[in-house]
Amino acid sequence: MERTDAVSRRQVLKDLVMAALAVLSLGPILWVELEGVHWPDPRFKWVATIDLGFVLIFLADFLVGFARAQDRGDFWRRRWYEVPALLPLFPEAFSW
Repeated sequence: MERTDAVSRRQVLKDLVMAALAVLSLGPILWVELEGVHWPDPRFKWVATIDLGFVLIFLADFLVGFARAQDRGDFWRRRWYEVPALLPLFPEAFSW
């Protein structure tokens, strides 16, 4: 029973961290929109790179979850909505 509680707490902590990262990932996007910066402004390049960093974190979480899933079909049914979030909002980040 104690191990199950530890796993539950770890899962809750991971979920809270991922939720916080999701909220934080909105910051660079809002900044770009409010400041009106565009490519090739160096500030935009940094923000696009930060956005790509968030995408890579979410991609890693998704891939680890997929790899650990006992039923991958069920995994896709439960987490399909995460796939659009795995696309960088600013594809210019790949030009680095």
